[in-house]
Amino acid sequence: MLNTGKLAGKTLYISGASRGIGLEMAKKAARDGANIVVAAKTSEPHPKLPGTIFTAAKEIEDLGGQALPVVVDVRSEAAIQESVEQTVKHFGGIDILINNASAISLTGTQETPMKTYDLMHSINTRGTYLVSKCCLPYLKDSASKGRNPHILNNSPPLSLKPIWFKNHVAYTMAKYGMSMCVLGMAEEFKEAGIAVNAIWPKTAIMTAAMDMLGGDGIGAQCRTPQIMADAAYVILTKDSKNYTGNFCIDEAVLREVGVKDFSQYLGPGASEKSLMPDFFLDEFLEVQGGAERSETIVGMANKPAAAPKPSGDPIQAVFAQIGGLLNEDLVKKTNAVFTFTLSDKNTHYFLDMKNSPGSCGEGKPASDADATLTLTSNNFQKMFAGQLKPTAAFMSGRLKISGNMGKAMKLEKLMGQMQKRSYSTGPSDNGVEAIMGKISGVLNEDLVKKTNSVFSFSLSDTKEEYFLDMKNGGGSCGPGKASTAPDATLTMSTENFNKMFSGQLKPAQAFMSGKLKISGNMGQAMKLEKLMGKLQTRGYHSLSGNRDELLSKSNTRSFSDSPAYTEVAPVFERIKGVANKAFIKKIDAIYVFDIEGEGRWHLDLKNGEGSIGEGDPVSKADVTITLKKDVFLKIFNRELKPQTAFMDGEVKLSGDLSKILSLQDMMKTHRHN
Repeated sequence: MLNTGKLAGKTLYISGASRGIGLEMAKKAARDGANIVVAAKTSEPHPKLPGTIFTAAKEIEDLGGQALPVVVDVRSEAAIQESVEQTVKHFGGIDILINNASAISLTGTQETPMKTYDLMHSINTRGTYLVSKCCLPYLKDSASKGRNPHILNNSPPLSLKPIWFKNHVAYTMAKYGMSMCVLGMAEEFKEAGIAVNAIWPKTAIMTAAMDMLGGDGIGAQCRTPQIMADAAYVILTKDSKNYTGNFCIDEAVLREVGVKDFSQYLGPGASEKSLMPDFFLDEFLEVQGGAERSETIVGMANKPAAAPKPSGDPIQAVFAQIGGLLNEDLVKKTNAVFTFTLSDKNTHYFLDMKNSPGSCGEGKPASDADATLTLTSNNFQKMFAGQLKPTAAFMSGRLKISGNMGKAMKLEKLMGQMQKRSYSTGPSDNGVEAIMGKISGVLNEDLVKKTNSVFSFSLSDTKEEYFLDMKNGGGSCGPGKASTAPDATLTMSTENFNKMFSGQLKPAQAFMSGKLKISGNMGQAMKLEKLMGKLQTRGYHSLSGNRDELLSKSNTRSFSDSPAYTEVAPVFERIKGVANKAFIKKIDAIYVFDIEGEGRWHLDLKNGEGSIGEGDPVSKADVTITLKKDVFLKIFNRELKPQTAFMDGEVKLSGDLSKILSLQDMMKTHRHN
């Protein structure tokens, strides 16, 4: 979201601004030319978290703002008062206060030491109150000068539903204290013209602290701090006299001002479906059946579902499967010991993924557990079967975690591996299983990293489904559905599936001719060509020897006859020069190019001697191609393949898509004749 310049010359005092959300809010204001007070404790580099008040100040100044780094502990009244006076002396006043500093410990009553309780309350509630109190005289002065003063707290909307208290009552009390400051101060300062609002994210936000808490890969469930910064900017530029006392959600704020594309805020590897909802939002409960029924929902979830009695102990079966997956590499990466308490059976199980080569079973582990997970046996089975995400279970109260939260989140990786394992009774005889076996043989971490996609294959004639996960770990494939939502779903017949993976049918050609249907991310789907190339160069079929040679020839550019095009007209003149009856008979299509800024041009390579030039053709076009001038030139300079441009959304097609395949033949002819 673009800046408007409305914060130019304004002075913002931001607590906890050395990194994360606070720093992003500071940088957003800096782009307007604002004065920023970076108030935080970190003056020396943290061993695990990036950034200090000085590195933050440099980033702010590099973006055009003025920065004043001050070492502040929000628990100290003297330190806060001194920093406020220093701000006023340096910048002349204070117009905006952002209370961002916060402490978190998601622990139950018995597991929360009083030292941790005191820390959260002294930073979250007391700190917010104290900084607001010290800044208040200068915010009033700002109001008297018509400078639109604001206080913005990073705190959630108030909800008294027990579910938001039961798992971490100390943290909820401390965080709600910040929100109660909004509730009271908004009314108290309304007549003075000082706005007091709260902002809270709809989803988890990717910060260095979140990375420590959630472990590797947590970014795939998060948005970036930029969404909070953009939403805060909208709030802080509203009229302080008319916009106060609001508990704002970042996404809702941005939607109100016309933002529609939220993909720009996705964390690394994240999709809209993978995002983890944040705490304290009743809408999360509504998704499960209505906020007013939240406790009933949780209560029902804690009761074992009625099901036929299994032939053996299903919990033991899960641990048997886990045991089959354990290896030194997985143990090394996880480096944690877990205990599971099944609340309905009062039984305990352990999973040691710290001491090589790993072990699991009933009872307690030989060494202390890093995290203890308490849940019903039914929910345990659902989690390891992929029917219940640990995050959703935790937030809805179905899963209680004590100990190291970050370590507990690493269990999701193990669950993912279990869900990817195929326990089918035997392979089918349609050739697909054999191809999947070959694919499995070429998968590696490098290929998975480069592809970064999950694919689903739906075979229209047999109604079978297969998955190919080239996003997680070393990759996996097989019958059924992937453990994570696919980026692209490809629907075709078994015959065409086999042809594609044997190099007899190109995906682009299959798509254009209607033999292949793609839903989801088209660009990701095209990445499959690389995997197919690997299969074919590994000697899995008779065409592999010729394919690379053909590809090499087809990708060779010749500039001997004409230089690279810089304008549209010479392209059509060149085509006119090579068009003859044989050429027209071969192409047999009429194209219209609607080129942004250049108008409409036609290629009638179907009728008589043909017709090429500006404007529409006499006969109806088979295909209309809409694109920008630079894309058009890249295609005809052979710097960009038409199918690639189409898959990337740079070219829009309407009409008979099968005719577009002739376009590439035409380009080869006009560049080499």
